[in-house]
Amino acid sequence: MRIAIGSDHHGLDLKGALIAALEASGHMVLDVGASSTEPVDYPDYARKVGQAVLRDFVEVGVLVCGSGVGAAMAANKIRGVRAAPCADTAAALESRQQLDANVLCLSAPALDLDASGGRGDQAVVAGYPGGGPFRLGAARVRDTLNARGADIYHRTQTTREVFSLYADVEPGNSGGPLLSLKGDVYGVIFAKSLDDPRTGYALTVDEARPVVKAGRNATAEVGTDSCA
Repeated sequence: MRIAIGSDHHGLDLKGALIAALEASGHMVLDVGASSTEPVDYPDYARKVGQAVLRDFVEVGVLVCGSGVGAAMAANKIRGVRAAPCADTAAALESRQQLDANVLCLSAPALDLDASGGRGDQAVVAGYPGGGPFRLGAARVRDTLNARGADIYHRTQTTREVFSLYADVEPGNSGGPLLSLKGDVYGVIFAKSLDDPRTGYALTVDEARPVVKAGRNATAEVGTDSCA
């Protein structure tokens, strides 16, 4: 299927994950932007996706913005576009099968965690290598390791559960997600091999989960500390 996809700056990361998943499933994807984290107006991209559908460049469209509702309202101002904001699979199926929607509108919430990743799984490294622009790279999980070493500030010894990856990991990827082909988070990229340029490392979801949980409940300001 030919699919046009667009987003504002809020939806950039989810748009990238969706493109990777759609292309891996054999679909042809037309990415109309946005292409950076600079603030943009979502109606501009709603118009681009809507026009691509109306002119038969693609069969359907996908829009991502902060809520999904704003993009749908903007797209529905274009005669012939039937945009539906959908919060779950059931709503998406009904809007397409029963209501003949031709543009799916999604919000850009936090990505879901997926602890099922393991040896042999295909994945995607997402980030801003070299300082940008945003880029997605193919990856494969080689193995799960228990790696012992110093923390990033060389204060204490620690053992981490990590994935060894066949991937091109560069400065700017660290701290970014390792995504499944469904767009869920398998882990967090944190290092590359000093010996093999095609080997990188990611914390597993189980290793990162306590920090994610603490971050969701954190309210006090903290210092950034020195650069490792």
